[in-house]
Amino acid sequence: MASLLPIRLARFRLSSVTPATAGWQSSRRALSDGVVTKDKILAIRKATGLGLDKCRKALLEKNGSVEEAITWVRDQAREKGWQAMQVRGDQQTSHGLLGLCLERSQGRSLAAVLELNCETDFVARTDDFRALLSNMTESVFQHGKSSELGSSSSNQFHLKTLDGDQLKELPGSGSRSVGEDLAEAVGRVGERLSLRRGVLLSAPYLGSYVHSAAGSTTSPSSPVLAGSYCALAEVQPRDDVTDMEKVSTQLCQHIVGLGVTSPHVLDVTGPQQRPFDTETMKKTNAELLSQAFVMDESLTVDGVLNNAKIDLGYFHRFVLGQ
Repeated sequence: MASLLPIRLARFRLSSVTPATAGWQSSRRALSDGVVTKDKILAIRKATGLGLDKCRKALLEKNGSVEEAITWVRDQAREKGWQAMQVRGDQQTSHGLLGLCLERSQGRSLAAVLELNCETDFVARTDDFRALLSNMTESVFQHGKSSELGSSSSNQFHLKTLDGDQLKELPGSGSRSVGEDLAEAVGRVGERLSLRRGVLLSAPYLGSYVHSAAGSTTSPSSPVLAGSYCALAEVQPRDDVTDMEKVSTQLCQHIVGLGVTSPHVLDVTGPQQRPFDTETMKKTNAELLSQAFVMDESLTVDGVLNNAKIDLGYFHRFVLGQ
């Protein structure tokens, strides 16, 4: 009986090495060999936004190469995202955010508005979602900047709209398209995301306002503002005006706050281009101009603009989901 004891102990040691303990021992060896380090894990996390466990798994899969691990993680996320988009294709994406990127340079304004939707408000509030919105809104802005809308020599108003399929074809992060970035994000967050629309506007001067209860900036370093409501207004000075930004911003706040419906149509069939016609715009915008100004109800909107020597052209109020 005593002679069988060493054999039984040996069998116990072998049986105690389960797949879980084997994986743990493999991870210990990887840590001791420098394949997996804290700095490498954090580098992958910063680049992809994934959890620490997934970053560690990627390093093990690619034998400690950060670059290969990032590529592998993104490929896996995109593949998972494409599959999820097929499976969850009938899920409603009624939540999300509007992104606005506006630049005023050399006497001309260029604005890009993008609506990115998701299934739940929880995802819409995450830093990952806001970063994705920021990157995609900047992609739309760069598309406009490289087109006729970005021409600083034109004094005309330009408007161009992009649907979801057109947005997905735009260049995204690195060598990927916006559509590939979207699929990768779906693989990360685990729910359906969609691009509702993109709008590009260019004019000599555009006023803007974005309203959000959760804070409007997507990140401290990003030029993109995010919210559920956004307004843009084309304004034209009659003379030298010093408070153009202040008045145009307050006008956009009025448009958002009072829910003003724009008489101007967002054309989805092709780009619009036109010169500024003061009399035509006064007739088109008559309903807005006759309203009591939200900042000072003793004045009408028309009275405020006349005092500031500013004329109003195109304006539009963007609402999430509409």
